[in-house]
Amino acid sequence: MAKVRIAVPNPLRSQILIANQRACCICGKSGVHQVYDQLSFAEQRQAYEILVKEFQEEEVARKKQHFDISLEPNTRWDEITRRLLTWLQSGDSQPEPFLKIKGHTKDPLLPTGAIWIEKEIPLYDIWCQIMIRAIIALRTPYDLDDLMKLEDPKGAKLDGCLVAFEGSLKGKVSPPKTWEKWPVTQTRLTRTLNNSKWWCDLKIKTHYVYSVTAAESLSDGYENGLLILR
Repeated sequence: MAKVRIAVPNPLRSQILIANQRACCICGKSGVHQVYDQLSFAEQRQAYEILVKEFQEEEVARKKQHFDISLEPNTRWDEITRRLLTWLQSGDSQPEPFLKIKGHTKDPLLPTGAIWIEKEIPLYDIWCQIMIRAIIALRTPYDLDDLMKLEDPKGAKLDGCLVAFEGSLKGKVSPPKTWEKWPVTQTRLTRTLNNSKWWCDLKIKTHYVYSVTAAESLSDGYENGLLILR
């Protein structure tokens, strides 16, 4: 008789750290800072060397696949990305250019204002993408699909672990301008693999949602990204 595999249990709380670039959204920038700040100064410098190489390789791949045109902030290999990468060597998760900009009411580390006045604001999203890539380069996350294969997931000590996911999202995530009316919204992440099904409800602070497009993708889409299990 075949043994029934127990699916990974639904955690009481999971924090979405980043949704992929197609979703155009970083949903927990304060969480990004917290994880990045755990890297030592030597590790941050090591991440710089790794990402310089990876970003150049990715630029070649983008051009070959004709994905080198985007209206959203990204890590294309240009002067802006090269300049931001040098900030990895400073050991500071909030570089000085961002300190001059007014922070959001809900998060003083989140720059706010008109992008045609504060030219550094669009760079903040790229900087967060770079911090995430530095974390991944030095803190390899678990793959959710691998966790779903565990015989006894309840016995695994996963609290605080980084987990890479791919799955469907279904919920009602509000666009960033509605943060006062709906400060927190929710979407459900579901991943099905063979006979196992894993899901969790992700609470998202609206002021971190990057755009209206991001809200739509997080409300009804298929995305990949990182989680911190709680």
